[in-house]
Amino acid sequence: MRNGRQQLRRLLSSAAGGDASSAVHKHVAGRLALGRPSPTTLSVNGIHHVRHTAIDETIPGALAPPVPGAWTFARPLDQLGRAPAKRGTAASTRPQEHTMVVGGACSAVFSGKNLHRVLLPGYELEVRAMEALAKGEPAPPLSIHTSAGSPPALGGFVQALKEHLPWPGLVDTTNLNPRRDLGPERHVALGEEYDDLPDNDWFVSLQVEGASAVWAAVDLLMQLQSVRGRTNARKIAVGQFSYHGPPATSLGAGNPMPSLKPRAQLQFPVPALFSKNDLESDEEFHARISSEQDAFLDEHAHEIGVLLVEPQWGSSVAAQPWPKELLKSFIERAQSRGILVCCDEIMCGLGRHGQGPGLFLSDHRNWDLRPDAVTFGKAIGGGVYPMSGCIVRRGARALGAEGRSVLQSHTYSGASTRALMAGQAVLEELPAWLSHVQEMGIVCKEIFRDVELASGGAVTCQGQGLMWGGIFDDPNTQRRQAAAAILKRHCVGDGGVWPYFVPVGGFMITPPMDTTEADLREMGRRLVMAMAATADETQGFTG
Repeated sequence: MRNGRQQLRRLLSSAAGGDASSAVHKHVAGRLALGRPSPTTLSVNGIHHVRHTAIDETIPGALAPPVPGAWTFARPLDQLGRAPAKRGTAASTRPQEHTMVVGGACSAVFSGKNLHRVLLPGYELEVRAMEALAKGEPAPPLSIHTSAGSPPALGGFVQALKEHLPWPGLVDTTNLNPRRDLGPERHVALGEEYDDLPDNDWFVSLQVEGASAVWAAVDLLMQLQSVRGRTNARKIAVGQFSYHGPPATSLGAGNPMPSLKPRAQLQFPVPALFSKNDLESDEEFHARISSEQDAFLDEHAHEIGVLLVEPQWGSSVAAQPWPKELLKSFIERAQSRGILVCCDEIMCGLGRHGQGPGLFLSDHRNWDLRPDAVTFGKAIGGGVYPMSGCIVRRGARALGAEGRSVLQSHTYSGASTRALMAGQAVLEELPAWLSHVQEMGIVCKEIFRDVELASGGAVTCQGQGLMWGGIFDDPNTQRRQAAAAILKRHCVGDGGVWPYFVPVGGFMITPPMDTTEADLREMGRRLVMAMAATADETQGFTG
């Protein structure tokens, strides 16, 4: 036992890294701990990134501030990380790091010429605007505060989005029951009950980042509940393992700061791999979770206004997809009790799922989940411009009649012309890449089978399309995180591969949608080597 504790301390210490005295990063509170250096990226070509390391060969660090007008020639810091390295010294000539970056949390959608194509219309508009500004002439707005108006690009984006709504447009209503009792609080008329009716009552709320998109969806669905008479259903149901934004203030299971965390939350049982019992078959596991979900709904449905689900988990369960039929059934059971359901597809949506012709996993042509709202984000702006949003299936007329709109909004939500034009171009371009994503999903399945084998049984991998991940198979969170940190060390430097490392003690890959098979297989080779080195170092530690 003592040796095990000593080994854990040693591994946690190595995970923390060495000198964290980077002159730049100790002044920046960001994703990493204060003072912990991160890679400085000089150029990007798909998953091929050129980065500098400034502290040593295993811990990426900061560059000195660039010379004005020559930012690409910024120099690495000296060995102490306190000043630009003197020219001619070993620190100043430290080689650039060529890394296959396959993480990025689904932010990048295209690369190279494909990215150029979706950004070009907005770029050309900006050039015209800059020329007009230089002459003191009227120019098209590149952005406009929401209190002042909307940019012309908004119409084009909404029209492009309309082509990808996840709900079917037509249904034969001949044999439909015109009314159905959804409990003592309300009855639902024919035009409200069936989500297939072509009533053109959908609407979209545009936001800046993912957490706000989820809040906007919840806000709007809660307002619909109020308009429809379910005024006592004020709680939000989230999965026992879930992430819908920064854990201090956003919805989801993480709870690091209870004073800030939303309190009107209930957690429902989910089929995450952490919940499965030893020796339990998949069928037994799913049946148990379904039964537990029924008990949850029996107890809480009367007080739940909105239920949030991630059809394919992101960082909280490292890309694990829900079992399709179990999720479809759970959504139907929740809706039958008057609960409105939002599918959070900020990571798995926009075609990344590889499960069919629809851009959303919940699409009627894919998993046919029929949620009341769906969120999108990250890649919609091409990975260049921040934009996100939620689409609500119906309710525009009901909310409009009462003078209501989204409460969760920002001064520049849907205000950026460049973001909207990039979003329109992305929506128009994506359908041509869906079959490629499906094919690369098959390649990724092979790659992650090899990663599992290289781990010696220490890692469980899962995913679909171009969103895959792995979690160290250990019940102890600290040990999982320590093992993941060792994998990170083997990935940098000579490893030359950089997945997205997630707090649960695992990793994910979410490369651009146009990543080639050759690049994926080379990424896989490097990841397998890093995993094998990690397995050697952690032998007997996890599990």
